[in-house]
Amino acid sequence: MDGTVRTGSQILSRKGSVGDRPKMRIGKTTRAGRLAAVLLVIIFAVLPPFNAHGALVPIIYLPILKSETKIRIMAVGDNLYHDRVIRSGMKSDGTIDYRPIYSHIKDYLSNADIRIVNQEVILTPDSSKWKGYPDFASPYEVGDALVDAGFNVVTHATNHSWDNGKSGAQYTVDYWKTQKDVLMTGMYGTAHDYQMLTIGEYNGIKVAFLNYTYGLNGPDKPAGGEYMFKLLDMSLVKKEIERAKKLADVVIVLPHWGKEYKFEANDDQKEMAKEMAELGADLIIGCHPHVIEPLEFIETSDGRSVPCYYSLGNFVSNMMQPERCIEAMADVTISVSDGKVTVESARAIPLVNYINKDCTKYAVYLFDDYTDKIAKTHESPMLTRNYVKMMWRKVFGEEIA
Repeated sequence: MDGTVRTGSQILSRKGSVGDRPKMRIGKTTRAGRLAAVLLVIIFAVLPPFNAHGALVPIIYLPILKSETKIRIMAVGDNLYHDRVIRSGMKSDGTIDYRPIYSHIKDYLSNADIRIVNQEVILTPDSSKWKGYPDFASPYEVGDALVDAGFNVVTHATNHSWDNGKSGAQYTVDYWKTQKDVLMTGMYGTAHDYQMLTIGEYNGIKVAFLNYTYGLNGPDKPAGGEYMFKLLDMSLVKKEIERAKKLADVVIVLPHWGKEYKFEANDDQKEMAKEMAELGADLIIGCHPHVIEPLEFIETSDGRSVPCYYSLGNFVSNMMQPERCIEAMADVTISVSDGKVTVESARAIPLVNYINKDCTKYAVYLFDDYTDKIAKTHESPMLTRNYVKMMWRKVFGEEIA
């Protein structure tokens, strides 16, 4: 990532604010000097080329090669800290550390240019607010652990965005402003920021991240906080996709939607996904149901095939039901050549949310690393490798080894 973010019509550098870039200085020349330079260019342009002996030199005209760049995207589901998960990172010396939870997937994530996580709940330094259901709030150290794991895009528009009101939302926005290598989308500190689009640049490709929630656990438009998150209103989505297509090369829509604990997308999800794809979304990645839902490729009228991950399930949580511990990672490679966006590959990678027997240790494993030995120590005895395979086949229609 080259560290730039486009918001609205400006480009903000992670290494400095607008206008910090050094300006190239060009030395002064006389009018006669400039004229001489122009004449030399014209002469060499019209005269046939000769070598040192005065003989004509043949010219080989090379075709202009199309420039192609690629990005690899990985995304995971709901980072949802219940009470026990919060306590699991608290040490006897008073420090808090959640980094071990992500240690088993950190290296794998490093293979991607863009690494997205849905931070389901707000973050706050106020320890009196740290708790799980129903009014969730997690320590800032949760964000620190996500950054350490390598996540560089965080979605925050969820039904829990207003669990601690305006102060909780503002604490969350303030925290992510301190993380200079991370983009946060879906929550905003001012009405002005609400109008901006979150766009990052990776390998020379500008990518827009558009994040919306179906609603809140409470009033959808709380007084004084209407600008702090974006609702899944298709009129807003339409307007922002259209803007994003003009400012970015690739548009990723990240809706918080669907019905909890359902393994199939409902009609509303399917209709919205189709409309998003037709409007120009290149990739759709959904969260919220807390279980995995299928990956569908939506064929658009302009001939594109848009991957839609309806739900990646949980990522970290204390939901001990075995089906809620099976989760997916989106793994997508996109190329851009002369302005044309091509999804080269899109697949779902199985993950497992590990919880030990006394609910004091949590971790995320790639299914390949989730051995029978580890499975025997999971809080849910049903969560065997064979159970994961069965559920994966049921939802994604494919076998995993």
